[in-house]
Amino acid sequence: MKLVASFQRKPLYFILLFSLIIRIAYLLIDYPLWWDSHVYVGIGKYIFSGGEIGIWESFRPLVHPLILGIFWKAGFDPIIIGKILDVAFSVLAIYFTYKIAEIVFNKKIAMLSSLLLSVTPIFLIHTGLILTEPLALTLGLAGIYVLVRYQHLFSVFGAGVFIALSFLTRFPQGIWFAVMVGALVIPRGKATWKLKTLAALMLGFTLPILPYLLFNYFRYGSPWDPLVAGSWIITTSTWLYDSGISYYFVHFFIFNAIYLFSFMYLYHYVRQREWFTMPKTIIVLIPIITILYYVYVPRKELRYIVTSVPFLAMMVSWAVTTIYLKLKNRPRPFISARFFAVFCLILVIIPIPGGVYFERPPAFETELTTVIENHNLTGLILSSDPAFVSFLDHQVVTLDGMEFAPTIYQQYKNKFELLFMNDCNLVCAPDDGVCQKQKEDLLRIMTSENQAVFSESIDSCTYTIYLPVKS
Repeated sequence: MKLVASFQRKPLYFILLFSLIIRIAYLLIDYPLWWDSHVYVGIGKYIFSGGEIGIWESFRPLVHPLILGIFWKAGFDPIIIGKILDVAFSVLAIYFTYKIAEIVFNKKIAMLSSLLLSVTPIFLIHTGLILTEPLALTLGLAGIYVLVRYQHLFSVFGAGVFIALSFLTRFPQGIWFAVMVGALVIPRGKATWKLKTLAALMLGFTLPILPYLLFNYFRYGSPWDPLVAGSWIITTSTWLYDSGISYYFVHFFIFNAIYLFSFMYLYHYVRQREWFTMPKTIIVLIPIITILYYVYVPRKELRYIVTSVPFLAMMVSWAVTTIYLKLKNRPRPFISARFFAVFCLILVIIPIPGGVYFERPPAFETELTTVIENHNLTGLILSSDPAFVSFLDHQVVTLDGMEFAPTIYQQYKNKFELLFMNDCNLVCAPDDGVCQKQKEDLLRIMTSENQAVFSESIDSCTYTIYLPVKS
């Protein structure tokens, strides 16, 4: 009884503790990192080594790599630190979700929203992947919390700063800024106050971004180069990914059926004309515009919409709470309120096992390290993927798929000290005979110009470590 009473008094502490425990337990699975994870670690090393080691990709935002690089430079393992930071950022995102929902709706909806977010697979799996989503989400939610909590010019300025940092962590977070601008303009109010708040928001957003744009100008000749490159990247190799306008509805809303209740709140929002309420407009428009944007983008990946989940969780929690109270207060409901609650709980639990499963790809860390130590290699590594940059303090250049691999190989063939090749990383579009011929020619050239010191085939993929043949 004391525990129940404590939970009722301070539910947020218990929710955060619960979220922390399940994330620590999830880390024990020790699942492999993704391609992008290694790139962010590598960029951090590149920045703080002056380009001597690590990896560089111009289209990546820099806030997340900067943080990882600071810890690496201080002597910490970037993989361990990255996973710890993921846990911290995820728990902070849950905290801000609770606080925003509590202000905009009520305490019950805040509790349900934060709990639902805690166990939603698409959000949970980002714990330990060292991707940008947890940090970008935390910074963005912090901005929205500051805006709806205080609602004065200084807080609007602070919201702009947080959203800018979120944008510099993950470029599509610019959608949040656009939504916030609209949410400040749409409600009725004095034009003078609207102009002041918009000016404060834009000033807060602009100040952190200006140094980044100047950096781009001096490095690439254009302040917009990384944004243009990032927009182009997500249109490439689309045959490797799912497609179709129904992708996110099927793979998110149907797979996580509890989130179908968010459409009930959307109906309520339109019917009650709640677009005149700034916080509720933000909660509704961010997921709508984010999902519509990714429906438009040719490459479909479920992780793209993870930053929409806190707002969808709030919408779901409002709908579930509303239905539950109506059933509870009716003398003869068609189903009992308790049955409805159990049904919703089942909908939350069912997707979790399937949503957190990962296939573990083979790793050759030991073999690669042995070759490097035996041959005293300190120079550049040319690789078909960036995985080794996370545990090796070497400069790494990736072949970047079949579209660029032949050119990159020719560019660096007299410069690298080791070549790692997974032929499955060189993917051709279906029925593209020209690409397949280029791949065969490239692999033949690599074999003739280098000495294979390790090779193993697993699941139709061949992994080879080459050393260049000394002339």
